[in-house]
Amino acid sequence: MWQSTSCCLAVKQALVSRHCGTDPSCSRCGAEKESVNHLFFECPAAVQVWTLSDIPSAPGIFPCDALYNNLDYLLWRAKDNNVPEKKLAIFPWILWFIWKARNEKVFSNKDIQPDASLQSAVAESESWALAQLIDSSMDESDPTRTTSTRIDQTPTLPRCQVDASWVSGNHVYGGGFVLDIYSG
Repeated sequence: MWQSTSCCLAVKQALVSRHCGTDPSCSRCGAEKESVNHLFFECPAAVQVWTLSDIPSAPGIFPCDALYNNLDYLLWRAKDNNVPEKKLAIFPWILWFIWKARNEKVFSNKDIQPDASLQSAVAESESWALAQLIDSSMDESDPTRTTSTRIDQTPTLPRCQVDASWVSGNHVYGGGFVLDIYSG
């Protein structure tokens, strides 16, 4: 969600504005521009996912043509309108599986149906909720309970970060990289 609100998500409209492609159209529906809001809330495939979900639509309010209004509805307004939090808890997974379906179309030319995206989102949401339950048999006051030791999480492999840019029509470009080598 952070990437979508900070213009960092690699939708086609953003890529074209960064000179990383020439076609800003939506791969799934052919709309003129694939913006973040279009991808998640206006594309017919996304609209169908939201329609199939238990999150109630509010005509003219959700989904709409403004990204921040849509996220505002999902994060706050729906709760104010007495939509149970349990119904709203799935929305990050819905966004994630809409994104994954879009990428399947872009990179593999594979169409993921909206109902399959929703089923995957529901399954992941339920798995995550189940993983958050604390087993009452693992009471912290139990003296036989073993404690885990913290393992050093410093990466042992080198990491390379790369970036480049150019101006359309110019044969000159700029590029660079940073190589981090952790030796402990």
